[in-house]
Amino acid sequence: MTKPHPPKKPVVVFVPALVATPEVYRPLLERLTDGYDIRSVHWPKRLPDPLTDAYLMAQVDRVAKGLTNFALVGQSLAAPVVFHYAARNRVRISQVVAVAPVLFPFHRLQRTKVQKAKNIYAALRSGLGRHLVRSTKEMRRRMEPRRLRIINQWGAGIDLLPWLGKLPPTTILWHRHEEVIPLGQLEEMQREFPQIAVTKIPGSHLSLVLQAGKCAPYLKEALRG
Repeated sequence: MTKPHPPKKPVVVFVPALVATPEVYRPLLERLTDGYDIRSVHWPKRLPDPLTDAYLMAQVDRVAKGLTNFALVGQSLAAPVVFHYAARNRVRISQVVAVAPVLFPFHRLQRTKVQKAKNIYAALRSGLGRHLVRSTKEMRRRMEPRRLRIINQWGAGIDLLPWLGKLPPTTILWHRHEEVIPLGQLEEMQREFPQIAVTKIPGSHLSLVLQAGKCAPYLKEALRG
């Protein structure tokens, strides 16, 4: 008698921020693999100049091509990419989860020394001190002037309005102490697109990286719909 095949796990395509890699999110993704088949987009070390939506869509499609009924998850600067891809491929995607999404027009707030100290404290308290060092080095390598210029030039031309009204079921996870994305952007989006669910969760912008144990349950809950 043959053993029945275990049920397939739901597929989640994870899109890292444009200044990060899946390795930066490793503690989080490891906490999701028990219930989900995680497939991550890998941004190349050198982005094309100029950066275009077509190029970004192609990078996501390298991972998502041929998939149906999958969830699309992105954080920070990945959110516009996720929103655009989901709007163009709505029939294939079961849901979208965006964590601390950049909602253009975007003006980055300067992180204070106090906030940097809080990030270090959060990482140490969560047992991710070594990961803080690894992820910081990785993001610094990917935040060199050329890459930031290319990303900023791409971002200057983004208009989310045509996409946000065409999304499959979507949830935004917004940190209660978000210090990078202005709250006003979220409030404006909620007025324009009340069908997009918003859930407030503990932490600040980098908590997905530095407090994976606290964030993973909220992300799992969002994925369960």
